[in-house]
Amino acid sequence: MKAFLNKIQIKSNQNQIEKTNIQEIEKIKTIPNQFLSNFLFSQIEEKDQEINKIQKEKDQQINKKDQEINTKDQEIKKIQKEKDQQIDKIQKEKDQEINKKDQEIDKIQKEKDQEINKIQKEKDQEINKKDQEIKEMKPVYEKMKEEFEMISIFKESKIIQDIQYIYYLKGFISNDEVFKKMKLGFSVTRDNGWSNQTFHQKCDGKKETLVIIKSKNGCIFGGFTKDGFGSSGDFNPDKNSFIFTLKNPTNYTPSKFNPQSNSTVYRSSSWAMAFGSSGNVGIQDLSTRKGTSAGYSNGHYEIPNNFNSQTAPNFFTGSPNWEIEEVEVYFQ
Repeated sequence: MKAFLNKIQIKSNQNQIEKTNIQEIEKIKTIPNQFLSNFLFSQIEEKDQEINKIQKEKDQQINKKDQEINTKDQEIKKIQKEKDQQIDKIQKEKDQEINKKDQEIDKIQKEKDQEINKIQKEKDQEINKKDQEIKEMKPVYEKMKEEFEMISIFKESKIIQDIQYIYYLKGFISNDEVFKKMKLGFSVTRDNGWSNQTFHQKCDGKKETLVIIKSKNGCIFGGFTKDGFGSSGDFNPDKNSFIFTLKNPTNYTPSKFNPQSNSTVYRSSSWAMAFGSSGNVGIQDLSTRKGTSAGYSNGHYEIPNNFNSQTAPNFFTGSPNWEIEEVEVYFQ
């Protein structure tokens, strides 16, 4: 019986002891012997105590392991927390750095935009200034252009050297299209035209004809005929004709004088040219290099203020007869 119990004890191990003991207890309970029963119960009690002890130790080990696991979990949680805190710190620092960079970028962009706006504003102001200058210069340019065109008409002139005289002549004619198309068709000095024949060859039949005369004493005067000169020996009633002064001995303001009769332009080969009968302003023979304003007394053209039929012949040069320095004839 003891051997049997020893056998049972040898086979028991920590993992199977409970199952084996229960089986042995059930087996022993079937033995009717009272002694055996007491012994077995004693043995059972001891085994129960051992089982309880083993279970207790096992529970303690389990508890210890649980504690260790809890400890490890806490350590892990702590580490994870520290890691998360570190990550959060790093992320926060990174976010702060990013925000800082964004602020710097925004600042730089703002400064750049301000600089661009400033440059654009300055550019716009400069453009506006230039536009204003151009706007202000345009009338000046137009006037210069007009003056250039007018000066171009008289670029070969030996008489007209003052731009103011050109403006007066333009105003006298009062037709810009006619005035702009004029050109020097005859110059007594340039063409060596000291003869009536040369004058008529160059000037007869030309429309819108302007005659400018300069006397030896520096006076400048002349006349204009819309219908031009000819050699027919008659008077042309040219209502659009006029005579004028630009420079005279009495410093009379440059003026034009309109016709007062039908005897406005004498067209004859016996005269080079004549405005009015007997020459209010006329040149009978160019070869003599002399002209006359003696006919200014006959009233074919307006007489200047403060002058009369007796004094009018002296108006242009200070004398009714004058020496010629230059004669220029302009037409289209």
